Amino acid sequence: DSSLEGSVGAEEVLDLVADLEAVDPSYDDGWMYSPHLEGAWRLLYSSSPTMRRNGGLVGFPLMKSGVQTPELFMSIQTGRVQAVTFEEPVLTEGVEGEPVLVEATWKAMPNDVMQISPRRIVRGDASWEPANSQLRGEVDFDQDKAVRVMSACRPI
Repeated sequence: DSSLEGSVGAEEVLDLVADLEAVDPSYDDGWMYSPHLEGAWRLLYSSSPTMRRNGGLVGFPLMKSGVQTPELFMSIQTGRVQAVTFEEPVLTEGVEGEPVLVEATWKAMPNDVMQISPRRIVRGDASWEPANSQLRGEVDFDQDKAVRVMSACRPI
């Protein structure tokens, strides 16, 4: 057929697709397969009203006067164990103290949502489970509320 002369064959198309997949950020369904996911991240979270009101992820500034948590870091482990640790440096009256850690697991959910399941909050030698209103039958509370906000996020 003369209309197919000079057209690209199936093999060439497959070669082009393979070349494009290597640079496609959504290859293999998105962020969860990126070789850049694992490691340490500095997070900016100014878009969450709960985190702004609480002064951070865990809410120490809301609970204690003179306390600030000016930054939030996240360390992600991929592979067989999908762990994530959030770290909030704590400043009391401008002096750096023990950071607050939120230890959690993560998994990729439909629509590219990263589901985070907090397991434990740690500061120095003290540790506790994140508050869970459903288990305790509470309707409204502020303790650890921002940790719950992070439970279903979309990495961008």
